[in-house]
Amino acid sequence: PIHIAARYPTPALLHVLLNRGADPNLPDGVAKTPLHHAILSSQSTNITTLLDAGADPARPDSDARTPLHHAAKLPSPCVRALLHAHLDLDVPDALGNTPLHLAAWANNVPVLELLLQAGAKPTPRNKAGYMPVDLAGSGGHRE
Repeated sequence: PIHIAARYPTPALLHVLLNRGADPNLPDGVAKTPLHHAILSSQSTNITTLLDAGADPARPDSDARTPLHHAAKLPSPCVRALLHAHLDLDVPDALGNTPLHLAAWANNVPVLELLLQAGAKPTPRNKAGYMPVDLAGSGGHRE
């Protein structure tokens, strides 16, 4: 139930579940936590609620993607909520992509700027040898 509540704009329900002992770090079948689900649904209020309840913002899913990896492809409020947790901005996923790689691939300029301002390294290479700028260029993006 907590994974479902995290996906929808139902902060009151999420609060009830958490107050009754629901685990904010409970993984689903692919190791996604309620925080992953809130991010994938762009529920910034739920992201903050889960973080306040002790959700681990650095916990990877089965693809070694942290919540920040998923947020990097989405609107910036999701990333802003996570940046307050002082995360490792350069942690790679299973393919060696950092959140900056994914933001570049998605041409998510506001998030690229946020990550760089927060201290993300601009030149890490993924397992295929690509830097974030290479992924943006391969998609035909000019920014």
